[in-house]
Amino acid sequence: MRALDVARLVVAFGLATPLAVSTAYAAEPPHDIKGLYMMTDYPAVTVRPGTTSNISLRLQNYDLGPQRYRLSVEGVPSGWTATLLGGVDRRLDRRFNVIVLPVVAAFVTAQWDLVIDPPSATIAKAWIWHEGGALFGVPPSNFFGWLLTSWLFFQGFALYLHFRDDRARPDQVADRRLRLVGILFYVCGGITHVVPWMLGQSGDIADAAGQSWRLQDIRGATVVIMVFTMLFTSLLALIRLLDRARPDERPRVSN
Repeated sequence: MRALDVARLVVAFGLATPLAVSTAYAAEPPHDIKGLYMMTDYPAVTVRPGTTSNISLRLQNYDLGPQRYRLSVEGVPSGWTATLLGGVDRRLDRRFNVIVLPVVAAFVTAQWDLVIDPPSATIAKAWIWHEGGALFGVPPSNFFGWLLTSWLFFQGFALYLHFRDDRARPDQVADRRLRLVGILFYVCGGITHVVPWMLGQSGDIADAAGQSWRLQDIRGATVVIMVFTMLFTSLLALIRLLDRARPDERPRVSN
């Protein structure tokens, strides 16, 4: 078997692994538990006056119909304040995360553009760069521009979430499903480039500046970049999503 065929087999196996893990996880037998549970890793916390402490809470609905719940904090000592943070807001209460999370999100978005731009511009001619560029006819300034633009959007939204007053939202099962859809949508944008690469097309193609590139080089480099950027990021997101919904986090019924 040629080395190229082996490489393609490895990539195909790697792309199928997330779906297999997700299917195996969904096939686990349900637990005989029903009800609404509030869980935390910190049953008791000691806080000094003038300091801030965060306590993680998980509101889990097991086998009950969809319902709306309103959470509140009672019994707060005089002079103290308590705020419920839901979803992303749990991390945006810290100034460090208000800056860091948008930067990470911008890099994740730029990964997508790094994968799709060379084949879409140089091969498909969906758009063109009149002066060409170092990455198969695409200039590096394009990727830095998308990185900056994405960061501005994410940073503005993070600041909005950080400073708004009504930040309490329940974390329900539907939220995990929506996150899964986002992960699959993101990774599928990169997987679509695997089939053209596996077809093994060959030949030369010129960009708008007249620079000639090998077609198989563009396809192969696109898949390699996708595996080590978009696919890797999607795997991390999927592992984190599954870890947050582990069956061992369910409350146990004792006799």
